[in-house]
Amino acid sequence: MHPEERAPAESAGGGRIRAIETSDYASRMTALAFTFPSLRRAVGIAPWEPLEFESWIRSGAPGHGAKCAGRFVLSVWNPSTRWKAGKFDVHEALGVWDHEHRAAFLAWVGSPWWP
Repeated sequence: MHPEERAPAESAGGGRIRAIETSDYASRMTALAFTFPSLRRAVGIAPWEPLEFESWIRSGAPGHGAKCAGRFVLSVWNPSTRWKAGKFDVHEALGVWDHEHRAAFLAWVGSPWWP
């Protein structure tokens, strides 16, 4: 379930807990995508539009490393979705990424988060 589908939660005391806004998650996803050099000009990352971003990945415009980076970013957004762009494969990605792409991935691995 994505944040935009969640209703505000009830606290133990019966009060409402402020849910993190979808735009906060979108900003984090944009920031994550920008850490990968090959994604900085991708369609659908600023503002964050995951379906547009996925279409860009599938368009043939990005190279192999960008496709791997895009699949990774989509897997962070929603790991249970069967993205048409394909499933992220860490072995494939590490085999084609340069130092900057590996560093971006390892930064997320060092402190992972999900929306």
